Amino acid sequence: MVMLLIAALGLAVEPEIEPLPEPVVLDRILLVVGERIITLSDLQLEMVLSQRDQSPVPVLQDRQQEPLQVLAERAIIRGLAGEMEIYQPSTREVLARLNALKAQWTTEEYNDFTQHHGLDETQLSSLMYTRMVVERYIHRNIGRVIESTGGSEAAYQQRYDTWIAAEFERNPPRYVER
Repeated sequence: MVMLLIAALGLAVEPEIEPLPEPVVLDRILLVVGERIITLSDLQLEMVLSQRDQSPVPVLQDRQQEPLQVLAERAIIRGLAGEMEIYQPSTREVLARLNALKAQWTTEEYNDFTQHHGLDETQLSSLMYTRMVVERYIHRNIGRVIESTGGSEAAYQQRYDTWIAAEFERNPPRYVER
């Protein structure tokens, strides 16, 4: 009898179920290159950094390409570089690059930039590290060949363009429909 009473009471009390909130889009996947996912926030960040963080590698300077293409190239090259020590900058080098970037803003502007892009110092250092690994890979595998043969910047660019096109054929990016 007690069990029936408890069961009846349990049925009589229905928990209030709140409606689920509407889904919110936090980011959007634009492109997948190998195992690397490139999002809309990555693209927005690249658009800012491409203006503030000039590469010392000639083929990466003042590029007129779409930022999404630049991100795709960087993802391919970063994958090729892997964890090989020869391409890894030191902590001191990364910090110097980060400080050069930070020096372009006031403290308030820098804080606004990092907050807007959801970055902290560690994440931004990691991003600088990745950019530097890519630059070292390009310089070592393309730039040195051109330098050793006395080639021009045009020859450097042509060699890079031919090389990266072949890499895209081997590892084509997958664009996500919008």
